Amino acid sequence: MKTLLEAEAKPTAIFCANDITAIGALKFLALHRKKGGYNPFMFGKIGYIR
Repeated sequence: MKTLLEAEAKPTAIFCANDITAIGALKFLALHRKKGGYNPFMFGKIGYIR
C-alpha cells in the first residue's frame, strides 16, 4: 500500500485477493489518511465465473 500510494501515478482502484488483504489495505488507509478526502469504497464478489 505504501508503495502504491507514494507512486507518482496514484491508483484509482486496488484489488485484494482475499479478506485478510482487504482488511490490511483498509487499516493502512485509515492510519495514513491525509486531509483532502480519500474515501475508500469496498465491493465484494463471492463465487467464480464459469
